[in-house]
Amino acid sequence: MVNQRMKILAPVLIVLLFILAVGMPVMAAGGPRVVDLANVLSPADESALEQKATEIGAKFNMDLVIVTTNDTGGRSAMDFADDYFDYNGYGVGDSRDGALFLIDFANRQTWISTSGDKTIEALTDAQIENILDDVYAGNKMSSGDYAGAAEAFLTSTQKVLQGNTFSLIDGLLGLITSGATGLGFFASTKNSYKGKPKPNIFEYRGNSIVSMGLVTDNLVNQFTTQRVIAVPTSNNNRPFGGGGSSTHTSSSGRTHGGGGRGF
Repeated sequence: MVNQRMKILAPVLIVLLFILAVGMPVMAAGGPRVVDLANVLSPADESALEQKATEIGAKFNMDLVIVTTNDTGGRSAMDFADDYFDYNGYGVGDSRDGALFLIDFANRQTWISTSGDKTIEALTDAQIENILDDVYAGNKMSSGDYAGAAEAFLTSTQKVLQGNTFSLIDGLLGLITSGATGLGFFASTKNSYKGKPKPNIFEYRGNSIVSMGLVTDNLVNQFTTQRVIAVPTSNNNRPFGGGGSSTHTSSSGRTHGGGGRGF
């Protein structure tokens, strides 16, 4: 009995070990998470934002970056944000997941650039607008509270990510619970079938009457109907479904989502 249970539990344990292995956060080798090129943040603000961005990024396996600048080299806020993320080694995993929040004083605009399949899917166009609402709430941008605006970006982004994912512990508990339920059902079903076999109530071999006849199907007419079916096409530069993520290609050739707002 013990050996039989171990044979059943062994695949479950292997799956759990696999989840633990792939669920560990792997941080990218990019630079600092807070880059104050415009010198509008105090050292204390930079330190606090760096710590929070790192903690949230580690929890969700992505890079969260905050950049301020007063010189984009003639580029738009979108292009500058995408390029800064791409060319400074940010992003976690093969798809380089992460998001960059830019405060651009040259174009007087904030911009959120998203990268990677998981991040782009989680931070939809609508969610980015909600995050920007939190960034601008309380007149933080107009009053010069740029640290508060950056902190609001991190806090709001964390809420969105928590609503789109579940923790590793939750996943393990769910897997264990479902596995235990399945094993219990298997055991109870197996026990219910124990006992002596019952004879057939109806002896079909001795009592059945079979009449074999010849049945012929004649094909009278044959018609062929042709119909043109239109196949919808997709456009990666437009939101999809009931509220997806519009995307574009940066100068590095990578795919980004995002959105911004003037101040």
